[in-house]
Amino acid sequence: INLYTPEEVMPVVSEEQIQVAEVEPEYEIVEEIIFEEPEIIMVNTSDTKTIWTAGTELAEEHGMNLYSVMYALYEANPDAFTDGNIHAMKADNVLILDESMMNSVSTDYAYNEVSRHIYCRC
Repeated sequence: INLYTPEEVMPVVSEEQIQVAEVEPEYEIVEEIIFEEPEIIMVNTSDTKTIWTAGTELAEEHGMNLYSVMYALYEANPDAFTDGNIHAMKADNVLILDESMMNSVSTDYAYNEVSRHIYCRC
C-alpha cells in the first residue's frame, strides 16, 4: 500500500450535506473622524522684536515647546528674516503659522536647528 497516493478517494462530506448561506456583511462605525481646519496664527513683528519673544508667547499660549514654535515660525515665513538669519527678523511683517505646523516639528530637530543658527548664524 502506498501511503501517499490512496487507491480510492472517499469524500468526507457528501455534496448534499454542504449548505451555502448568503449572509449580508454587518458594518459598525468604530470611530468618527472629524477633519478641522487648523487654527491660523498671526504674529505682528512690530509687536515682538525677536523670534524668541514671539516664540515664547506662542509656546506658552499653546502649551508647546519653545524651539518647535520658533523653528515653525522661521520655516513658515522665510522672507521675514534677513539673509535667512533666524536672529534677524524684519520689522513690520506679519508671520503666519498654523497650529499643525507647530505640532509637526519634532522637539529635538527644532532644538538642533535653532542651536545651529545661534552658533553659526547660518
